[in-house]
Amino acid sequence: MSFLPCFLCGCKLEKRTSKTGKPYFVCDPCGIQLFVRRKDGIERLDELMRAAQKNAIPF
Repeated sequence: MSFLPCFLCGCKLEKRTSKTGKPYFVCDPCGIQLFVRRKDGIERLDELMRAAQKNAIPF
Protein backbone atom coordinates (compact mmCIF):
# COMPACT_ATOMS: atom_id res chain seq x y z
CA MET A 1 0.00 0.00 0.00
CA SER A 2 1.32 3.43 -0.87
CA PHE A 3 -1.49 5.80 -0.02
CA LEU A 4 -3.16 7.61 2.88
CA PRO A 5 -6.60 9.23 3.09
CA CYS A 6 -6.88 13.03 2.90
CA PHE A 7 -7.93 14.27 6.33
CA LEU A 8 -10.32 16.83 4.76
CA CYS A 9 -12.11 14.97 1.98
CA GLY A 10 -11.08 11.33 2.39
CA CYS A 11 -9.66 11.00 -1.15
CA LYS A 12 -6.82 8.56 -1.64
CA LEU A 13 -3.45 10.35 -1.44
CA GLU A 14 -0.87 8.45 -3.49
CA LYS A 15 2.67 8.41 -2.12
CA ARG A 16 5.07 10.34 -4.32
CA THR A 17 8.82 10.80 -4.10
CA SER A 18 10.60 14.15 -4.39
CA LYS A 19 13.79 14.79 -6.35
CA THR A 20 15.69 14.30 -3.10
CA GLY A 21 14.05 10.90 -2.51
CA LYS A 22 11.71 12.02 0.27
CA PRO A 23 8.05 10.99 0.39
CA TYR A 24 5.14 13.40 -0.01
CA PHE A 25 1.40 13.34 -0.72
CA VAL A 26 -0.86 15.73 -2.66
CA CYS A 27 -4.67 15.98 -2.64
CA ASP A 28 -5.70 17.49 -5.97
CA PRO A 29 -9.29 18.37 -4.96
CA CYS A 30 -8.28 20.08 -1.68
CA GLY A 31 -4.84 21.32 -2.65
CA ILE A 32 -3.28 19.89 0.49
CA GLN A 33 0.38 18.89 0.31
CA LEU A 34 1.94 16.68 2.98
CA PHE A 35 5.73 16.49 3.05
CA VAL A 36 7.75 14.13 5.25
CA ARG A 37 11.17 15.73 5.58
CA ARG A 38 13.01 14.24 8.54
CA LYS A 39 14.57 10.80 8.92
CA ASP A 40 12.39 9.82 11.90
CA GLY A 41 9.21 10.80 10.05
CA ILE A 42 10.22 8.87 6.95
CA GLU A 43 10.95 5.78 9.06
CA ARG A 44 7.59 6.10 10.85
CA LEU A 45 5.77 6.53 7.54
CA ASP A 46 7.46 3.39 6.16
CA GLU A 47 6.52 1.48 9.31
CA LEU A 48 2.91 2.67 9.06
CA MET A 49 2.70 1.62 5.41
CA ARG A 50 4.16 -1.83 6.16
CA ALA A 51 1.86 -2.37 9.15
CA ALA A 52 -1.21 -1.25 7.22
CA GLN A 53 -0.41 -3.61 4.35
CA LYS A 54 0.51 -6.52 6.63
CA ASN A 55 -2.60 -6.14 8.80
CA ALA A 56 -4.89 -5.18 5.91
CA ILE A 57 -5.86 -1.90 7.57
CA PRO A 58 -8.39 -0.24 5.24
CA PHE A 59 -7.73 3.47 4.79
